[in-house]
Amino acid sequence: MVASDVAAFSLPASGGTAAAAAAAAALLPGGIVLGALSERLALRSSPLPLPLPPTSKPGTRQRAWGAAVRATAGAAAVRGLYLWSGMSAVDASISAAALGRASTTGATIKLGADAMAAMLTFVLWTVCLASGAKIGSILQPVGITGGIACGKSTVSELLAANAKGDEQKPKEEDATATTNNKTPFAIIDVDKIGHDILIPGKLIPSESAYANVVREFGTEILSADETTPDVIRSDGGDGISRRIERRQLGDVIFRDPSRRRTLNRLTHPLISKIMLKRVVTWNLFRTASDTANQMVAVDIPLLFEVGTMMKMLFGLKVVVACKPSTQLKRLMSRNADLTEEQCQNRVDSQMPVADKVKMADVVIWNDGDMDTLEAEVEKARADICARVGGWGVSVSKVVLV
Repeated sequence: MVASDVAAFSLPASGGTAAAAAAAAALLPGGIVLGALSERLALRSSPLPLPLPPTSKPGTRQRAWGAAVRATAGAAAVRGLYLWSGMSAVDASISAAALGRASTTGATIKLGADAMAAMLTFVLWTVCLASGAKIGSILQPVGITGGIACGKSTVSELLAANAKGDEQKPKEEDATATTNNKTPFAIIDVDKIGHDILIPGKLIPSESAYANVVREFGTEILSADETTPDVIRSDGGDGISRRIERRQLGDVIFRDPSRRRTLNRLTHPLISKIMLKRVVTWNLFRTASDTANQMVAVDIPLLFEVGTMMKMLFGLKVVVACKPSTQLKRLMSRNADLTEEQCQNRVDSQMPVADKVKMADVVIWNDGDMDTLEAEVEKARADICARVGGWGVSVSKVVLV
């Protein structure tokens, strides 16, 4: 038995254990960027006129586009790591040693210390990159938005309803997510989160906006009933805290844009934090019954109004739209205690629906009856699933495989 040592060499990119570890740490955020960017590109409408047979299923072209983008990104990333980690030099050394000993019966090849280090570095970097890519793709959920009274919540309920028409019980007692047996959807309701952060004691102190909002807007926005039995003090002390009257708070902020900006400054960071936490948790820590859920859809009323960072978070934007006259009529119908002027003020406080439609990837029109809306939702469901599914190909899977 003859052993041949692979020639020793210094790791080309790592420069030592400490540098290799630092590079591994940098690859995690790098993977997040890779995963997010490739996911955004994969979710775009397919720009390629791929020739498909007439018998192809609807969405095949879109699935092929998404799978190709994710596979290409993952393969290019692995190739870069292969060269950067020194694995190409290891393979070359092994090949040379093997050729040199080919005529020797029973010859074996013994890897040198640096060759082993390069291999371990490659494995470590691959895991870090794949983990980052997984998180990055998670942080590109589907965003469902629309104008007030356009039917956004109804669309979310239809997407979340299971095949029997029943809604499954959320994982947590106060969770805002529901599952879907018909297609892989989980809906996270940002409106519900915004409601919860204003209820004293509903959430942990670090996620509650109650104290800051009351401090800023005063006690005139609080309920007149000081003995509401189901509300505890947000500071954890004894006694009862009065609820914030959302109607009274709404009257204040809809009359004064500066006060609305103040409320947004107090609440939006908390809402975003909780939303992101639930998006990541839902994707990474599913139970056995949740394995069919391949995507998260976030029901977010002000997706386009809250800034560029929030718009960048959502890889696919779904807008529920209707005519302005229909919008006002519905709002007045569901808020009989509001005047037409008050309803119009609420509509005018948001970005026009027509502007949102221009920025949408998928539009669901809701100007007809429920049957018409259900048909529109099913068309949108098929489109979304084709974009997000991609035959199950993901950057993280390609990197690991």
